[in-house]
Amino acid sequence: MLAIVLNQKKKKKKPIKARQTKKPSPFCILKGIFEQSLDGWKDDKEKFKLELLNDIKTFLFTKWKKPWVPSLLFDEKGNVLSGFRNVNGRVYKNLTNIISLAANSNNSPFFITLKKLASLGGEITDPSKRTSVVSYIPMWKDPENKTPRKPDYVLPKMHKAINIEYVKGIKKPVVKTQVFEKLELNQYVENFIQELKKRKRIPKLIYDQADSCHYKHSLGYGSESIHMVKIDTFKKIEFYYSVLFHEITHSTMNPKRLGREKLDRPNEELVAEIGAMIICEEMGLQYTKDNSLNYLNSWLKQAKNVDESLLKAYSLASDSAEYLLKDIDLESLVPESMQKRAIEVSKPSETPGKKNSTKPRERKSKKPEKKTTKKPKSVSEKPEQLTLLGHGDNTVVKLSQWKPSTEIIPLKGQLGQLLGGYERNQFAVVLRGEKGAGKTRMLCQMINLFALEKLNGLFLSLEVSPESELFGNYISYISKSARKYVAVSSSNTIEELEEYCKKYDFIAIDSWGKLKDVAQEDFMRLIEKYPNVIWLCIFQSTTNGTARGGIMSEYDSSMVIQVVRGGDAQCEKNRYNSCDKVYNVFTKKIIKDEN
Repeated sequence: MLAIVLNQKKKKKKPIKARQTKKPSPFCILKGIFEQSLDGWKDDKEKFKLELLNDIKTFLFTKWKKPWVPSLLFDEKGNVLSGFRNVNGRVYKNLTNIISLAANSNNSPFFITLKKLASLGGEITDPSKRTSVVSYIPMWKDPENKTPRKPDYVLPKMHKAINIEYVKGIKKPVVKTQVFEKLELNQYVENFIQELKKRKRIPKLIYDQADSCHYKHSLGYGSESIHMVKIDTFKKIEFYYSVLFHEITHSTMNPKRLGREKLDRPNEELVAEIGAMIICEEMGLQYTKDNSLNYLNSWLKQAKNVDESLLKAYSLASDSAEYLLKDIDLESLVPESMQKRAIEVSKPSETPGKKNSTKPRERKSKKPEKKTTKKPKSVSEKPEQLTLLGHGDNTVVKLSQWKPSTEIIPLKGQLGQLLGGYERNQFAVVLRGEKGAGKTRMLCQMINLFALEKLNGLFLSLEVSPESELFGNYISYISKSARKYVAVSSSNTIEELEEYCKKYDFIAIDSWGKLKDVAQEDFMRLIEKYPNVIWLCIFQSTTNGTARGGIMSEYDSSMVIQVVRGGDAQCEKNRYNSCDKVYNVFTKKIIKDEN
């Protein structure tokens, strides 16, 4: 039986008071939305509460098993589909009713509101699968002044919805299943655990048990750990990660993490079990309910206010899941081999087939040379992607007709020797390194380098305010002749950043992590949306040396440069040069060249 074990052998320390005074975010879970009595929500609130309670009880006290094999879902372009979403692809980020969505879905994560379904002329095939989703309308106290990115409060609104598997008569989003092979499922789950470790969201995991798993902490949370039996003792891997996520949810009670008031054992077990289920659903994994929760049936009969206890436990579980999953890009956790299969499967549906491939060939055969010689850019806007036939809006072209639409421009000086060159086509440099190694100094030197190419640039100085006297040190790294091409700002919102993309040739950011409300995937989105912009970005390093915010920033970039103490900088990735050169940011010289 799963349990929380209080380690009393340790020397007693003064307990840390749980953070009960912290107000929940207006976008966060159940606390708040059931307390609101705003017009338009009063009636919906009671209906939603009853529906959610029914689904929670169904989950806890009946058999919870959906047709499933270990697999992940992908869209038609090979992108992983994690989390539930509407037919337009917008993910339901708030976790308030994920248990209801899970109970009324099968393999597809897509839902459509009944109002939208009716407007499209569709029909419901299984009325019993209707459920509700809650959306949030942003509200400002001063409607004329919406300068702050976040609203003052939100108005919950309930919509009746149904999973697209239970409707007909509409065009449905493509969903493709990829089954985990060999050790891919293990790798996917372990990648998630590593992300939690890097963010210090979980205690130490110890595999030292014979027949029980538990979360253990000292009285004042001075020491804590999760103890598990070895993975090979579980009959199925889904049993393993379901139990592991259960114990991880227990660990969020630590005041240094999320914190919550002390609960009796049945309520705490409710929180952990529901939390594990939500994490599994968000990650696209099969949840296996713990058999030891059978004792909750007897507790249900004794509880004074069952509904209140269930809603409270569900709210705390949702908070825990949101805390654990926050800012983790699940797509980056998918094993590369599985991602490749998903992309390969997607190609046939996008590549011209027998029926529609005839016409393009006939058109090309009529005028084989005119279009190519007059308009070489029509061959492709992105020549390096020509081998990925049918992806996005790239033009399919024969290799004999290929011509580049951009040119690689060599860079000058010692720093230019390190970088090699650049082109105005999705060019991005990720700069990371140890504290005090000279990352910002090198960023300024790169600003100087590109400004001397007579490119207009913007320096987003987010670590040090441009109004500070300290900023003068940064300016000293940029020559006087280059300064006239460079502007500086401390704006840190995504909206302002997108406006700058329309005005400047290059944008240098110190550092990316200081931007407000920017997701990891925004880096590649901006690179693709503004392909002519040159990106020079500092990403803070994690403890294992990768860029903070995930490895996707490194995957998306043209170059990754690591700076170590002493100022030695070396490319760990460079599409335009070898990675053998070492450049010192203090001497501004190449100190090592193994070519």
